[in-house]
Formats: sequence, structure tokens, C-alpha cells
Amino acid sequence: MYDFWSESRGVGYSADIMVSEDYRGILVSKLEERGFNIETMIDDIQPLIDGQMNTRAQSGFSYDDYHTLDEIRQWMLDFTAENSDLVQMEQVGTTYEGRDIQKIKISSDFSDTTRPIFFMIGGTHSREWVTPATMMAVAKRLVDESGTEGNLLELMDFHIVPVFNQDGYHFTWTDDRMWRKTRSPNDASPCVGTDPNRNWDCQWGTGGSSNFECSATYMGSKPASEIEIKNMQDHVSAIRDRVKVFMDVHAYSQYWMYPYGHSDVLLPADDDELREASKAAVDAVFDVHGKVYENGPIATVIYVASGSSADWGYDVAGIKHSYALELRDTGEWGFLLPPSQISDTAEEFFAGCKALTHYLRDHSGL
Repeated sequence: MYDFWSESRGVGYSADIMVSEDYRGILVSKLEERGFNIETMIDDIQPLIDGQMNTRAQSGFSYDDYHTLDEIRQWMLDFTAENSDLVQMEQVGTTYEGRDIQKIKISSDFSDTTRPIFFMIGGTHSREWVTPATMMAVAKRLVDESGTEGNLLELMDFHIVPVFNQDGYHFTWTDDRMWRKTRSPNDASPCVGTDPNRNWDCQWGTGGSSNFECSATYMGSKPASEIEIKNMQDHVSAIRDRVKVFMDVHAYSQYWMYPYGHSDVLLPADDDELREASKAAVDAVFDVHGKVYENGPIATVIYVASGSSADWGYDVAGIKHSYALELRDTGEWGFLLPPSQISDTAEEFFAGCKALTHYLRDHSGL
């Protein structure tokens, strides 16, 4: 019937709702009766979905297209083989359906096991296709700039998980383009999946999540009930002393956020530093293409969301610079951002990451 693409932040803020044609008239009528202003952003999403799936390059890999899971996995293999002096692959864990979750590690010196790590995750919510595309573009940029003066590999290693929620991402290509959650079944419910960004073992179930299995924000049966979350928690915990930035990248809304998500009252002890660092990042983003990203704590910038990756990274793993991002756009295209915007999105995101890395260099002695 309908699906909230973006929930309202409160009175005076908009919400983005996808509604089926059969219920469109009913929903619009009810909302207008209550004094809401209605604006149609996308009249019919199906042609956009079909176009993004069917107009990809037929030969070779293009960073300006969206890609299937199999294509991304092959890109990881090829990219690693072509840049073996700078790139390695490592398994992070497995998914419910048995797929291997892998990351690419980019370093100028793999023999040095003390180098700080910038850890970034894409594809947590499976319908947010621009995030895996951005992860791959950033990896290419890091390799292309290696060896040049001031390149980021002089300061940090980068560990990149292009597609975290692989089962869900595969499902968006085969069955339901708007699928968000994992694909694990729920006992005594016909509804499948858990929201992977409400399932981390930190302030789980304390607000901004649902205990209803059919909800898009279903928090799971217990903290880290999802094998993907359990594996990622274990993996990051094992290297947390080296991880200086832990970043979970989403889309859309153009936010650069930090903890806390579980409370809109409690601020992290490092709020001043995180606010300053994220401001440096969003300023750098703006300087590229003029896109405005809002920075601040998750719960005050967007909404309360407990059991999130950023809160876990900060409170449990002890990684001060833990972030949750929302890339382009602000609602014109939503989850169906045109492939023509992948390059610009990745470029401005990379600029923000570069500014953040330089902030750490200048303030934390990288």
C-alpha cells in the first residue's frame, strides 16, 4: 500500500511516501483533509527502476552504472588483482543465505600492522544503491591517487565493505527494488528480515525501532540476532585499536551524523570534537558541487534510532569517530538517484572523507 522512504523529523518537516496507484487517491485525500500540503516527486517509479536495471553498459565495468551483486563481487576480484601492491581482500563474515561478506583493504604498506584504519560500510540498507557504487568509486580514487604528494594512503589504511547486506541487495535486483532489510525469516511471522541498522548490540530496542516483524525498522528478536551484524561486530572488535574512523554510509537526505542515535537528549562526551570534525567534512562536500549536508548527532539531525552501527562503534567498540552518513539527494529522486549522479556523489563524499582524515591528522596526530 505505502512505504515511508523518509520519515518526518517533526512538526514543520516533510515526509517522503511511496504509495501504490490503487491507494494514491485515498492517501492524498486523507492527508489534504488534515491540512497537509502534497507534492508529487515521482509520478511512477517503475520506469526509473526498469531504466536503471536495463541500460547499463554491456561491455566492461562502468563506475557510472549500478551493478548486480555478482558484478560487484567480480569487480572486487579484478580490482584486487590489478592493484595487488595496494589492495587485498579479506572475509568479514557470512550472510543468512550463505554469501561471503568481504572487504577490500587499501594500504601503502601491508607489512605495517600498526597503521590506523578508516573503516567504511556501504549497502547496509539494500535499496540504497548509490552507496555500493560510491564505495567502489572511492576505492578507485584512493588507488589512482596513490603515490601522489599528500595522498590519503600516506596517513591511513582504508577498509571498505561495498555491500554489507548482500542478501537484501541481491533481492533488490531479483524481486523487490525497494527491499530494505535482511532476508532472514522471523519465527511465527510471514514477514521476512530485520533492519540491519536497528540490530547492533548497543541500546537495542530503546527507541526509534519496531518490535513488529513486518515493520521496515524491525529491530530483530535480540541484539545482533542477524548473522551479518554479529559477524561485523566481531570483525571490527578484533581490529578496533587500529580503527580511527568507523563509518556506515546510507542514502538519502544529505547528512553527516555522529552519535547518539538512541537519545535526542544525551550527547557523546566528544560532541565538540565530532561536531567540529563533521563540520569540516560537510564544508569540503559543499565546496565540490555546492551540495549542503547537515551535520550533528543522529537523533537531533534526523530521528531517534536505537541499535545503530554508529552508537555501537562509539560506545562499545570505543571508536571516537563513528559516523552515519546519508548521501544524495534530498528527495527529488530518493532511492532511485540517477546513475548520472554517482560520480558527483562519490567525488563530494571523497572530499568529505579527505577533510575528515586531515582533521584527524591535525588534531589526533595521525
